[in-house]
Amino acid sequence: MLPKKYIEKYLYFLLRYRIPVGIVVMAMTAFFVWFTVFHLKIYTNFLDLYPPDHPYIQVYTKYRHTFGTSNVLLMTVEATDGDVFGDTEIIKKVDRITIDLLQRVPGVNGEQVISITHPKLKTTIATGAGIKTVPLTYPRLPRDKEELEFFRRKVDTTEGVRGFFVSNDDKATQIVAGFWEEYIDLAGMWKQVQEIVEREEADGKVKIYVSGPPVLFAYFQEELGKMWWYLAATGAAIVALLWFYFRTFQGVWIPVFSGLMSAVWGLGFAGLCGLTMDPLVIVVFVLITARALSHSVQSMERYHEEFHELHDKDAAIVKSYISLYSPAMVAIMSDGLAILTIAVATIPIMQKLAFVASFWIISIFFSVVTLHPIILSFVEPPAEHRGENIFDKMAAATSGTLTRFAIGGWRWVVVGVFVFTMFFAAFFAHKLKTGDTSPGMALLYPDHPYNVATAKANEYFAGNTQLVIIVEGKKPGAVKDAKTLNDLDRFQRYMEQGINAGGSTTATTMLKTVFRAFHEGDPKWEMLPSSDTHVSQLFFMLTAGTRRGEMDRFFTPDYTNATITVYYKEYDHETIQAAIARAKEYIANNTSPDDDVRYRLAGGLFGILAAQIEEVDWSYRINVPLIFAVVFILSFLTYWSAAGALIVLIPSIVAQPLSEAVMYFMGIDFNINSLPVAAIGIGIGIDYGYYVLSRIVEEYEVTGDFDEANRRAIGTTGHAIMFTGATITASMIFWLFHPLKFEAQMAWLLMMLMIFHAVGALVFIPALVSLMRPKFALERQHQHELDVIAEAEAKSAAGS
Repeated sequence: MLPKKYIEKYLYFLLRYRIPVGIVVMAMTAFFVWFTVFHLKIYTNFLDLYPPDHPYIQVYTKYRHTFGTSNVLLMTVEATDGDVFGDTEIIKKVDRITIDLLQRVPGVNGEQVISITHPKLKTTIATGAGIKTVPLTYPRLPRDKEELEFFRRKVDTTEGVRGFFVSNDDKATQIVAGFWEEYIDLAGMWKQVQEIVEREEADGKVKIYVSGPPVLFAYFQEELGKMWWYLAATGAAIVALLWFYFRTFQGVWIPVFSGLMSAVWGLGFAGLCGLTMDPLVIVVFVLITARALSHSVQSMERYHEEFHELHDKDAAIVKSYISLYSPAMVAIMSDGLAILTIAVATIPIMQKLAFVASFWIISIFFSVVTLHPIILSFVEPPAEHRGENIFDKMAAATSGTLTRFAIGGWRWVVVGVFVFTMFFAAFFAHKLKTGDTSPGMALLYPDHPYNVATAKANEYFAGNTQLVIIVEGKKPGAVKDAKTLNDLDRFQRYMEQGINAGGSTTATTMLKTVFRAFHEGDPKWEMLPSSDTHVSQLFFMLTAGTRRGEMDRFFTPDYTNATITVYYKEYDHETIQAAIARAKEYIANNTSPDDDVRYRLAGGLFGILAAQIEEVDWSYRINVPLIFAVVFILSFLTYWSAAGALIVLIPSIVAQPLSEAVMYFMGIDFNINSLPVAAIGIGIGIDYGYYVLSRIVEEYEVTGDFDEANRRAIGTTGHAIMFTGATITASMIFWLFHPLKFEAQMAWLLMMLMIFHAVGALVFIPALVSLMRPKFALERQHQHELDVIAEAEAKSAAGS
């Protein structure tokens, strides 16, 4: 712990220069207010979700301008009566929607808009002039029943349409539109899409379902406006609890001011550094603000206690903050630096959260530790007795029960329960898998329109999630080689046999159709030739009727690079891992360095998610030991005792597998969004332990009896912890009813972890201190006795 003389000098400095220091702190606050108001941006930046250094992301980034982005909107148009070929108006609707997506919707990648009416979707026909590759709607959109039936036959005989753009039962058709991650305007896009859907559904002939990542995040953006109501309700509950606890105006406004000041500093820091904040992390910031309130309540409660004993405001300020300074500082530094370790991940959204949250927490040093003594020196001292209320009576009764757990045989029971909890949690924690359990379910409730739309897309089509394998040529025209094409075709068919694979497309899909047309449409000729000359002829016939860019999703204009696109209905952990492993296995067993091409993983949404899973797995395994190391080192430097550091650290060690077990039992997906929340929850509740242990040691100096020290600590500091625990629960409880499933689940997880940290501080730490009788506490008590004797001798000598 810091020497008391230095803390005392710092406190006297604050009181002596309270006006200049207050002006400086307020000026800095105004500075951060400016950046909060005028520079802070809260929105989803898709590129922040990608780990840029991961090989899959590097491949995706290199080729996304050529083969398209993974940020794809899927629009399922379902016929309400009959099928899509039963009414020409339905085909016209599809055409209007396709044109509107190209012309009206902001951020769209025009080369990645495809539907059954778009010229990109080709078919091969035999005419008097020869074999031609033409748009599926050639020569025009169907105008009557006969032309609709002809259109249906073209769909049936064209590979890559049935199951991908038209359902097997003809009940629905799908429109696909890709969006640039860096240019998309979510609000503008969503407004235009909703207008399109409303217009085309007006006559009741179709029902339109919209899904895909752009829509998912548009729903989040839409819910952002409603979050202010939850923030307001949370604030009102906290104010009410503060009034209930302190029953004074200053007991309310000082903690609230401290919490808001830290919030302004944290958000202003984000604006100052140009760090965009994702709407999904707001629940974390609510928790951090509640932590600032927690530190504030601890200091207010201790100040009131000392004032009632000393009846001198300045003396009470100095004595209370001398006692609180060390645990407050180590708690703030542990929380701040532990959260900063999240930045080891290379995913920008996690790094930004780590930087902002860490600075936010460290700002509590200014909003509470520095500013509180100054504020208290200006305001009226508290009333002598505030009287007991229901909370006081409940806290007193609870304190008596908790004290019994810290003495006698109950101590061993407490330790045994904690050990059992750790092993029980660890057993189930290893069952938690990284990644989403199912599309959209990680973030939204099952009956949400997005999940309903996703289910419809999966019901009708091959799958709404793509794994894109890049076929990278080592020389120009590499994919026009017959051997290369046949190898590519075998790879495609091999991937189709993987779990949850719904289908696949490559350049060979169209080339086989052209080759079949050369043989009067005989299905047995739907194959690839073995001659390079024949392959070149097929490519010529395929591209002769196309415009530039219409074949980009299959191969590049110079025929150097190509794609294998595999569609999946699910993207849970097992499906992604199995697909990537299957692709790697084929590449390892069927390719050689002498080949004209090499296969590179991985593009599409599958590639993005696979990269995220690997990065989340790696960063979490690094992050958790780093958190423990930071907490241990700071604790050791505070108490200069390994035993003291372990006593504080053990509840967090138990909290780590416990958080994973809670996520497993609740079905919370462990992904890029939930990892930072779980990591923050492990370390951010440790301040309870610091306050309790420091108070036990302080009381032991006076009493020389650990049982009595535990009773006093639980009866004083413990009351404040019980209250702050209730406050944090109140700050989280409204979020349990948030319409976004993710926000509700994260609130529940954080609430459970905070309750566990409170129980660990109030039950486990006193019991463990009583059992271990740590040496540093004994030494401090002995030193205190020597100081008392020396002081008495000095007074005696002065008197004589």
